Order: sequence, then structure tokens, then C-alpha cells
Amino acid sequence: MRSPALSSNRHFGLEWLWSPARRSIAYALPLLMAVALVLYLYPDTFLAGHGRFFEGGDAASHVSGWLFFEQDHWHFPLLKTDRLNYPDGISIAFTDSIPLLALPLKLFAGVLPAGFHYFGLWHAICYLLQAAAAVFVIRSLGIRHLPGALLAAGFALIWPALTHRLGHTALMTQGLLLLALGTYLRGHSETWSVRRTCTAFIAITASALLVHPYLFAMSYPLLLVYLVSQWWAGSLDLKRACLWLAGSLAVLFILLLAGGYLIGKGAAAGGFGIYSLNLLSPFCGGLLCSNHYATPGQDEGFNYLGAGVLLLLATSALLEPRAFLRSAARHRYLLLALLALTLYAASNKVFVGQHELLDIHLPRFAEALAGIFRVSGRFFWLVGYSILFFVLAVLLRRRSLALLLLMSGALALQWYDTRPLRDRVLFQTRLPTTVDIAPWRTALAGFEEIDVYPAYGCSLPPTTDDDYVRYQYLAAQLGLRINTGYTARAATDCTKKNRLVDGPALPGHLYVKLGHLHNSLDLPPLFRTALNAGRCMLDSQHLICMNIRPSQSWATVATPLDRRNSDLRIRWKAEQLPSLIGQLRNGRLVPRKQGEAGYLSYGPYIALSEGVYSYRINYLSDADETMTVGTWDIVGQDAGGHFVTLSNGPLAGTHGELRPVAGMVALKAPLQKVELRLLSNGADLQLSDLEISSGLPTPQTAQRAAD
Repeated sequence: MRSPALSSNRHFGLEWLWSPARRSIAYALPLLMAVALVLYLYPDTFLAGHGRFFEGGDAASHVSGWLFFEQDHWHFPLLKTDRLNYPDGISIAFTDSIPLLALPLKLFAGVLPAGFHYFGLWHAICYLLQAAAAVFVIRSLGIRHLPGALLAAGFALIWPALTHRLGHTALMTQGLLLLALGTYLRGHSETWSVRRTCTAFIAITASALLVHPYLFAMSYPLLLVYLVSQWWAGSLDLKRACLWLAGSLAVLFILLLAGGYLIGKGAAAGGFGIYSLNLLSPFCGGLLCSNHYATPGQDEGFNYLGAGVLLLLATSALLEPRAFLRSAARHRYLLLALLALTLYAASNKVFVGQHELLDIHLPRFAEALAGIFRVSGRFFWLVGYSILFFVLAVLLRRRSLALLLLMSGALALQWYDTRPLRDRVLFQTRLPTTVDIAPWRTALAGFEEIDVYPAYGCSLPPTTDDDYVRYQYLAAQLGLRINTGYTARAATDCTKKNRLVDGPALPGHLYVKLGHLHNSLDLPPLFRTALNAGRCMLDSQHLICMNIRPSQSWATVATPLDRRNSDLRIRWKAEQLPSLIGQLRNGRLVPRKQGEAGYLSYGPYIALSEGVYSYRINYLSDADETMTVGTWDIVGQDAGGHFVTLSNGPLAGTHGELRPVAGMVALKAPLQKVELRLLSNGADLQLSDLEISSGLPTPQTAQRAAD
């Protein structure tokens, strides 16, 4: 007897909907959908690699990594360039420059247009791969009719975690995860042989590593799941399983070694638990509820399933509750792997919204191991995709016209729900370029290198990653070297890297002191000398200097600056300073409670280079001059992290008059986190302001400060 759904389909003459579609049609139409979406989201200029998107942030790092690599000769490891982070060099695997495409394109470096890069075009490749891989997965689940292919591609193309990843081009290549999932399904169902399945897995995981290591880390577990499930089922003996595992690991090791992935400070990095999955993330981020992240990094764990998928998930649970149990039993090892990925994504600090559910202390070795992939929230991507395709397969097997209409409506709901994500893409990909390379090319004609101080990884706020990216991008576009760079997990010897500012300015080098306007006191000898000689200019908030006076061409890119109009003095008002016991009253810091002792002020945590500095503390106290009301000191941290006391002394009463404590200190080496602190002993003490100023070092002032 025919089912009611099938009889209804025959009655309306719709049997063709459930007929297996030819492979060419099943893939061609979803690919056309992908092309249409790409043309809707991305303007031609973006696909060609132009626009503000590529000039800052991670995207500029990706672009510059490729350009440095393209301009350089071949090295071993193959992905190494010494034009970035000169002279030590770095692998462009650490600039996320998609080595899978960079390696073959470097062979054609001589014929590529100047400044060419592929990161705009890669977005189109990602969507085409996403559509094709979605069809591959749904057909691997036994759904071979055309509606299944179209629905699978439709949901995959507007998948929230995919659209959200704009800004990190390599991580948009999530179609590789779908290929790995489909390969597992075909191998598990024995549609493919063990040899074909394992060979495909090795190719996919190797490609994933050459696109981004996180994609490798998410796809490789599926190979392990497949080998274990086949061995347990008796389809693969233990020896052959171990041989395939060893072969995959051998390929992995060769790629890591030849690609330079082992260059740097090591695999681990801090921050595990910050970039985690919030347990509300699969359900919040759209119509139902907004995101309420508990840590600053949980946006990396954005994993919203979408209102349409949540509707289908509820529908499938109502109509086919046993289907999930059957799938769980059939794919028990896959289910265990997905649970493990979910636990890792949530990390050792588990949050539901802004409420902490669990905080597990990890031993140091476990924390270091987890830090290899510290942005753990991304590991839910494979889980989310698995939910999507298993739900689609459960519903599409029913061959119901009513259900098909419901699923189409769910796709429309998903499109509407994820509209804000696409609006962000539409906005950011249409921003016009803001960096005019031409005047920089004229100004830097004859230059060979940009030297940035402090080197990346050696600075304190307010210096940002974008400050480094700016000069990294300029150097790459102009064919110059740069001594540092915004890269992942680079090993930086700060003392060695920053030593260049102790010597004279070299011909052909542009020297950049980042964040000069934020801290004009921190001027190493090279910058002090150049500033005094009128060889410096101001680029935004950064000081740029050279060994000659800037020519007229520099006026188009920077503001003139000399010793006379540069204020080497910083004043902090009372309201700008942190306090443990104080409060503001009439513009001064005073103890909250009468008789309370403790730090009335501390900070401001600035960096100071070697040199001579003047300090001034303006305070008052109602106490008599013969009474000590507190103490003051100037402290900082040296390169080894040890505290250094530069000067200290008592604070006496002032009879209610504002008086200064002033003096000079000499630094024989740079210090970080310099503080000028006031410690109250419980007597009346009121702080008005602090001031530190810098003068050019001379033997007389240095001797005076030392005395």
C-alpha cells in the first residue's frame, strides 16, 4: 500500500520531484545559486581586491603576507619570506595568506600585475565550494532528488557562521568541512572503498591545513572517526587502519615542516576560555534573542543555527523522533566526536548567556595543549553543519509535498533572519579605498625598509594591531622590507628587535615610533636625535623619522614636526589617575574616608626609553610642614619583568597650599609600566596632578640626575 504522502504526489503529478536528479543538474543549479549570491553580496571592485576592507585588520595582514611572499625569492621552508619580520622572516602560514593558492601563484609572480592579490576572488571560491559541498553531503545521505540539492545548498549558502566570518577570508572556506563530512558518510555507508575514502580524507585535510590550521583541526577528527568505526565494524583490520593513520600523519608532518608551520614561538598561545562557545549561541543571534556574550572573545564562538533551521529541527523531532536515535546508533562514533568538539568549543569556562555555569581549573600542560587552538568556539562549526544536514535528510526522506513547502518556507525564514549578517557584508565590501599608495610611493622612492618601534608583541596599549598593519600593508604594496609585523605566534626577542633605535638612522630606512601622540615621552636615542635635527614628521599619531630632512614630497603624506613644536611633556589630572582609596573632590583626589591609608594614586603605566626625565607632583595637605602625610615613588619594570625603583621620598604637610615635589631621574635602560605613586599614611593628602617631561640627554643633565 502506498503512503498517503506518495499517493498525494502521484495525484498532483509531482512524482518527478522525488526522482534521482542527474549529477550534472544536481550540482549545476546550486552552483548558479552560489554565483547569484556572490554577485549580490560582492561588487566587482571587491572581487578584484580593491576597497577599504583589504587595507586594515586581518585582511590587510593576509594581503601583505602574500605580497611579501610573492616579491621574495624561494626559501626553505617553502612558505617563508624574510621581507616580513626582517631579517628573521616568517612563514605566511602565520599571516593566514591561504598557502594552498599562494604556492602555485608564486610560480607566476613574474607575470602577475603589481599589487595583485586573490583574497577578493577567494570569497567567490568559498561560496562555490560551499554549494557544491552541500550537494555532496546531502547526496551522501541518500537524498538524490533535485529539491534536496537545492534546499541543502540554500541553507549552506546563507549559513550564519559562514556569513559572520567576513574579515577572515581563509576561515570562510568551510566547504572543506562539508567535503570531509560527506567523505565520512560515503565511507561509512561503504559507497566508497576504504582506499578511496582515506585518500580523499588525506587530500581534504592536507588542503585544509594549507588554507587554515583550524579547518584541518576540525576535519581531521572525521578521518579518525571513520577508521575507528570501520575497524569496530570489522570492515578494516587494525593493521591497515594504523597504516592509513600513519600515512596521514606523515603527510601532515611533511606539510608542517616544508611549510614553515614550526617557525615561531610554538604552537600554543594564551587565551583559551576567552574565545569560547556560549551555550546560548546556537539559539541566539537572530529573531529569537540577541547575543549576550560573557567574555570579550565569545563573538568568535558565534554559532547561531538560524530560525529556519531551528524550526526544521523542532519539526523533525515531532515527526521523526526515532530517526535521531537510529542516526545516533548508526553513527555513534561520529556522535561522540561531535560531543567532544562541543565540549572543547565551550572550553573549561562554560557560560549560558552571561551566567557562568562551570569553571574548571586546567593543569598547566593541559592549558598549553588547549592553547594550540585557543579560539575554541569555532569548533562547533562542524557540529552545526551536522545538525543541519541530518535534519534535512530526515525530513526529505518523507517525500511529502506539504513538508517540502514547509522546508521552503523555513529557507525563506532563514534568509530573513540572517539579513543583518548580509547587510554587514553589503556595507563593508562597498567601502571605498582610503589608502592612497601613489604619494607614499613618491615619498619613499629610494627607501628599502620600514623599521617600526616597538616591535610587534613588545608594546603596551594604546598601541593596537592596526597600527602595525598600516605600515606592514604600506611596505608590502611598495616592495619594501619591514622589521616586524602583525603575525600569529611569531617569536619576538624584544630586546634584540628594539636595539635598532639605540644606533644612528641608516640611509634608506624609514623609522616609525608608534603612538607618539599617546606617549611623547618614550623617545629612544634614534628618534630624539632625528627630532632635534628636524628629520621627523607626524603620520596620524605616529612619529616617522629618517636620516635626512624630508623632501617636499613628504608633505602629501605627513605633517611637519620638529623639536620646537613637539611637546615632550605629559600631564595627568587627578581624574585621569586610578586610586585604591581615593575619590574626586573639587578636581583633586582625596581619601574617601578620613584617616584611611593606602595608595591615593598609581599608574599611569607608560613606557619610557633610556634618557633623562623631569617629574612634578602637585599636591596639598592641611597638615603642618613638620608632619609626614605620605610617601611617593617612581617605579617601573625592566626587560626581565623586575620592578625598578627610580626615586622616592616623603610627602610633608603644606598648610593647605598647593606645592610641587619635583626632580629628575635618569634611565640607563628602557622601562615598561612606569608609575608615579602616592601612598597616604592616613593624614590629609590631596593630589592635583602629575607631570613627566623629557629633555634630550646631555652629559650635564645625566650627571645632575644621577647626583
